[in-house]
Amino acid sequence: MTTLQEFELVLRQLPPGAATILRELLRNPLAPQASARLLDLVRLMLGGAAGGGLGANWELLRRALVLLARLGGLAPRTLLPVIGTIEAELAAAAAAGSGGAGAGGAGAGGAAAGAGGAVALGTVLAILAAVLAVAFAFWSIGSEVMKEIELPQDGQPCALDTAAGVAMAMNERKLYARGVGQKTALQRAIDRAVSACSEDAAQCGGGECREGSTCRPVASITSVDLKWRLFWTTAHITYTCPCACLPNE
Repeated sequence: MTTLQEFELVLRQLPPGAATILRELLRNPLAPQASARLLDLVRLMLGGAAGGGLGANWELLRRALVLLARLGGLAPRTLLPVIGTIEAELAAAAAAGSGGAGAGGAGAGGAAAGAGGAVALGTVLAILAAVLAVAFAFWSIGSEVMKEIELPQDGQPCALDTAAGVAMAMNERKLYARGVGQKTALQRAIDRAVSACSEDAAQCGGGECREGSTCRPVASITSVDLKWRLFWTTAHITYTCPCACLPNE
């Protein structure tokens, strides 16, 4: 899947208004110093102030912004502070909400001093969560913007002489991997699939290949399911291990 294809896939899952804004940004990139304007646009796409109406759209929008940066529609130095700000506001709102709940419980029990302590603790947690969210966003987004997927090797089918080699091309296998960002998780899953296939090299037997190449199993990815969370992605893949003629190493 190319970056542009993934970008369009994410846009189809966002509200039409947000998708329109992102496509326009791809056609007419923002200036590198336009972080303030981008932050306003992000809040507009989210339908209100951060923390008030983000819902499930934030993870998708976050991914779309990273892809947009990779496609040249945004400069990383424009994107990073915006995502850091939104992540910090979300974390602060969540921590403040937890603190508020604790304060309410203390008040119900008649301990006013305890309630005040819970509020203070909630404030400290909110500030700490905000700082950590900003730092994490800078690190994770910065590493993801320029990351590309390295696909498994491909080659011509071997002239197989074993039933096991034929079966490997038909039998589907499944695995999953987690990582910070969609690309990282998917690359880890692909790498594990490649490793798993290589362990069954003996199943290809003495499959015939042209001079300079050897019959070896390759990972053929048949399906990908990516599940987003706040700080990580889980990539579930289905794959087979057909035998193919690959150049000698």
